[in-house]
Amino acid sequence: MASTTSVSASEFQSNFARYADAARSNPVMVTRPGGEALVVLTADTYARLRAAYRRVVTLDDIAADEASELFEALTQAGATPAARALDHLMDDPPVADHVSAKA
Repeated sequence: MASTTSVSASEFQSNFARYADAARSNPVMVTRPGGEALVVLTADTYARLRAAYRRVVTLDDIAADEASELFEALTQAGATPAARALDHLMDDPPVADHVSAKA
C-alpha cells in the first residue's frame, strides 16, 4: 500500500483542499492529541474496502487446497470471547416436562 500522510486536525482544517487532493493518491491520517482520529481516502477506495469486508466465500468459490488451508486456519484460530459468549445459542432448548392429568 502507498505511504500514508499524517497531519494534525488543525493543519488538515486549514489546508483541506490540499489534503483532499493528496488523499486521491495516498490515504491521509488526521491526528488529534491522543492519537489517530480519521483517515481520508477516495470514495472508490472506501467502496472497495467495504465490498471486501466480510465478503462471503463459499467452498464452491475456492480451490480444494485453498479450502483446506482456510479450514486449518479457522481451526487454529479458536473462538474469540465475543464468539464464545454466543455458544449458548447452539444448545438444545430445554425439554418441557409434561405432566398428564388423569381424570
